[in-house]
Amino acid sequence: MQPFFSISIPTLGKIDQWKFAIQSILDQTFKDFEIIAIDSGPETASRPIIESLNDPRIHYINTSDKDPRLNWDRGFREARGTYIIWFEDDNYMLPHELMQLAMVINETDADIVTGECVHWRGAGHYIKNFRNQLIVRKQLFSGEVKRIDQKNIIRTILDIPQHEKPTRSRMHMTHTAVRHTLVDRYISRVGKISFGSTGTHALRVGLLALARTIYLVERPLSIIGMTGSSLSDAWGKSYPHTKFPKFEYRIS
Repeated sequence: MQPFFSISIPTLGKIDQWKFAIQSILDQTFKDFEIIAIDSGPETASRPIIESLNDPRIHYINTSDKDPRLNWDRGFREARGTYIIWFEDDNYMLPHELMQLAMVINETDADIVTGECVHWRGAGHYIKNFRNQLIVRKQLFSGEVKRIDQKNIIRTILDIPQHEKPTRSRMHMTHTAVRHTLVDRYISRVGKISFGSTGTHALRVGLLALARTIYLVERPLSIIGMTGSSLSDAWGKSYPHTKFPKFEYRIS
């Protein structure tokens, strides 16, 4: 039977965090899902974890002999669900996430439903004074469910000034459900989802551009890990801020 959600969760070398993330999915109050668990490291390290979890909804794949940048694409190719969620191995799914996303989908028939998050700065964060902190935004969450203009989210993702009422969401894939057929349309344009070329920014922008409707749940659905072991944690340290001359932005 076709599951409602397919949740793809690849990893490379972060086995303990991966297991914790998978367990957070298994603990969901909404049970109609499958997990595509993909590991690019040694099978001897990851297979015992999947066997210990012992859940038939987990589809385990080892791609140690393949380019790990294509694991997001592989996860989608294996997915059977009506909606797709790409989950990251250092994040945590709050127990109500799938239930909340399913409720909004059933009420709106949206192509994309996304939510909010809080951030956890782990012990390995590159800034010492930022370690072991839970980051909650200053303006608290309203709990409102609202349809939003995807152009504004595209502007937010690309750091382009917004013309209308600002949208804070950046549509993090960990708490975003995307209709399977919408991803099919996206794949028909780009061929495959590769972190070497497509990347998460291009994936989000492409899906937003093709979507008919997108809804935002104004409440945290996940905890995003900033553990110091991912590239994005070091961007602020690696790249200095650059001032550019003023020019006008336009979205085609």
